[in-house]
Amino acid sequence: MLELRSLKLKIILSFGACLVATAIILSVYTGIQFWNDATELGVQRARTVAADAASVVRNQLLEVVNTALNIGVVLESTQKGGMPNDRQRVNIMLKEVLDQHPDLLGVWCVWEPDAFDGRDKEFRNAPGHDSTGRFLPYWNRWGGIHLEPSVDYDKPGGNYYTLTKLYRKPLILDPETYLVRGHQLAMVSVCVPIIVYGEFLGVAGADLSVGFIQSMVDEANIMHDKGTLAIITNSGMLAGVTRQPDLFGQPANTLITDFYTTAFDRILRGDSWASPATDEDVYEVFLPIEFGALEAPWSVYVSLPSGIIHQQAKTRAWTLGGISALLLLLGLGVMWFVAARIARPITMAKDMALAIADGDYSRRIALDQHDEVGILVQAFNFMTTRLQETLQVLELRIGQLSRAESSLRESEQSLLTIFNSVHDAVILHNDKGFIVDANARMLQMFGVTREQALTLSISRDLSGPGAPVDTLRHHWEKALRGQTDLFEWETRRPGDDSYFLAEVYLCPITINERDLILASVRDITDRKRAEEELRQTQGYLDNIINSMPSVIIGVDVHGHVTHWNRAAEKLTGVEEKNAIKQHITSCWPGFAPFAASATRAIRQSAPVTEEKVTMAGPSGDDVYVDILIYPLVVSGVVGAVIRIDDVTQRARLEDMMIQTEKMMSVGGLAAGMAHEINNPLGAILQGVQNIQRRLSTELPASVKAAQDVGCEIDAIRAFMEQRKILRFLDGIRESGERAARIVRNMLNFSRMSESRRSMEDIGSLLDRSIELAENDYDLKKKYDFRNTAIIREYDDSLPGISCIASELEQVLLNLLKNAAQAMSEYTGGEGWKPRITIRTAREGSMARIEVQDNGPGMDEKTRKRVFEPFFTTKDVGIGTGLGLSVSYFIITNNHGGRFDVEAEPGKGTTFKLWLPIGQETNEPDEPDHTHP
Repeated sequence: MLELRSLKLKIILSFGACLVATAIILSVYTGIQFWNDATELGVQRARTVAADAASVVRNQLLEVVNTALNIGVVLESTQKGGMPNDRQRVNIMLKEVLDQHPDLLGVWCVWEPDAFDGRDKEFRNAPGHDSTGRFLPYWNRWGGIHLEPSVDYDKPGGNYYTLTKLYRKPLILDPETYLVRGHQLAMVSVCVPIIVYGEFLGVAGADLSVGFIQSMVDEANIMHDKGTLAIITNSGMLAGVTRQPDLFGQPANTLITDFYTTAFDRILRGDSWASPATDEDVYEVFLPIEFGALEAPWSVYVSLPSGIIHQQAKTRAWTLGGISALLLLLGLGVMWFVAARIARPITMAKDMALAIADGDYSRRIALDQHDEVGILVQAFNFMTTRLQETLQVLELRIGQLSRAESSLRESEQSLLTIFNSVHDAVILHNDKGFIVDANARMLQMFGVTREQALTLSISRDLSGPGAPVDTLRHHWEKALRGQTDLFEWETRRPGDDSYFLAEVYLCPITINERDLILASVRDITDRKRAEEELRQTQGYLDNIINSMPSVIIGVDVHGHVTHWNRAAEKLTGVEEKNAIKQHITSCWPGFAPFAASATRAIRQSAPVTEEKVTMAGPSGDDVYVDILIYPLVVSGVVGAVIRIDDVTQRARLEDMMIQTEKMMSVGGLAAGMAHEINNPLGAILQGVQNIQRRLSTELPASVKAAQDVGCEIDAIRAFMEQRKILRFLDGIRESGERAARIVRNMLNFSRMSESRRSMEDIGSLLDRSIELAENDYDLKKKYDFRNTAIIREYDDSLPGISCIASELEQVLLNLLKNAAQAMSEYTGGEGWKPRITIRTAREGSMARIEVQDNGPGMDEKTRKRVFEPFFTTKDVGIGTGLGLSVSYFIITNNHGGRFDVEAEPGKGTTFKLWLPIGQETNEPDEPDHTHP
């Protein structure tokens, strides 16, 4: 019987309990860890498969995406002035692109009607065009590379063309299956809109076979073919499913039941995640596939049955449980055996020492004794601990040294990879200029092998004839002094003895206590060519802006000038160099009233228009302008473009049209009044004539009527003559006839039906005009025209002239009114009286008419401007400045004549008109002389 105090019982109880607890804890912990590790390993394998699939799809599709984007950029540049609009050049470019990309099925572009160069009619039914000549080239390699017109671009319901036109951004369309030459072919298209200055012109794109996707997903081995791999497009369509090719082109919810409620929005955002499915029997992994500039990510979907993932964990757990049970039983047996021999602690110490000798430093002797055996056990335990700590420190240091050595090797390999991957040629020289090392790019750039490179010198072998040796020596000595240097150099390729322009950077370095010169060489031939093309393009655009008649001014967000064309220089008198970077109101104060509009346009990002506003012109006179302020954002910099158009002529024409409408209205009113007056006036004249006729003694009816009433007709006439009634009747008749003439002249002047040529006598025309002037209300009441002497000096031998009588009457009436108005404001000298002299004479085949007054005349400056539209010397509200301008137009343009004026201050004014005699043409017989 074992006693409680016995060492054997204590060992059995204590070690047995610890062993059982440890076995249980380790079994549970290890089982859980196996379960989690299996889950993590399965998800990680799924992620790896998904990443590999995403990489394959991305690499394949990025080629067609980049190709389509590059085609779109090139075609947009043809419309922006970067190169000429040549359809043949576009076809050559598309064919070269297809040649250079053998994986592509086709490249194409579809233009809006007449959007490419406005010449569609010239290319009807030409290759790559339809029957209207619309430019639709489609280069494909079905049956060999050939050209044919694109089709189905106007197919209802949305397609590659209409969808791109609708969204106006690059699209990657869902894969579809097409029947091509008897074979089903899965294909995807990338479409890029061609938009120039905000205007949609067409679509460019490229096609790629996506049959590789199904092959790839079928070949993927996921958990011994127990998992599923699928490729999902941005619109939620299946592009390939493991062992299920019939699902190609089907919605993703045919494979993933809750796809549109749980996954679709996250795919559109480009998310990556892994989680158990809703039924918790499957783990799902989603990984995005990005396509560079296209904002339409696809996704890789991997599903793994949870039973497959955890199968190995379950197996290991059961195995571990069995092993733990066996070990527990074995341990109990061992402890029973050791406990039976615990009385021999020396044996235990020996066993422990043997275990330490075998490298097992984890064992300790658990003995709570204070005798010599206990002291010995403690010493053994302490020694074991110190040995274990020493061994751990030693192992740690060995691991650190191993990691340091591995890191050093990796760093060396990384530096070597970087050295050979740099795009520039990197060359190490000794202080004499000879090459001691070079990267792979140098060997490629200069066309030499590494062995050849190590024999070359920068001054002797790598410099072109245009590279002075003294200049290179100066740069080299600067590097030897420890300074870096950057310069351009004509460089020679020893491989083919050709030359190119390079940018060379020299930098002194020290490697292994050896002073070297590192030279970084970059081929800048293309950059220089691009800079020259950019400079020419900039000059071309500047010439376009400077050749525009409109004022074009660019300002930044603070109102400082960035562009200033020649029209702006002409309007403001400020040169471009003095305006750039200045605030627009400081270099052009006249724009200050509109500065707030420019600020509003920039802040609101909306155009602002100011129409028909006045500002000071180049000569100081006010002009009418239209101002358009359009917000502009370039490279993140906010500003505005200000366009100013001089619309003075348009404004004046509008005013002239308004004035003409007013005159037409007044003419119509006058004609109506004349008609209304003419009816009662005719009755009055007819009544007076009847009275005078019936008082005649020679009319038998009147004599008989007088005798019937007991009077004699002679007595009646005597009475009337004595009472001056007959004189009154004559006055009534004369006044009525005069009023009738006035009415007739007014009707003739205002009647639009008379605006046609007819042969007219000049004298009669002048008399009618004078009579109209005499009856003008303003001339009678305001300017006392009746007291103005009218002197007629007509040439009676003048034949008739072919003219529009109403227009000439308008001209002559305007001249008479201007003369009367001028003389009404002039006092003259002592005995001066207003006088207008009208002369006619013949000069060759022309009839000359002069209207001369003895008024104040005019100075030379006024005389030169009298025929300008809207120029007037009268007060505001009295004159419009259109009378002489319209008169000049009537004489010179409508009648093919000439119009001139002679005047001196204080000596009166003479207007001279020349009109063709007896001609029905509008062309003058003699050369026309413009007015001074």
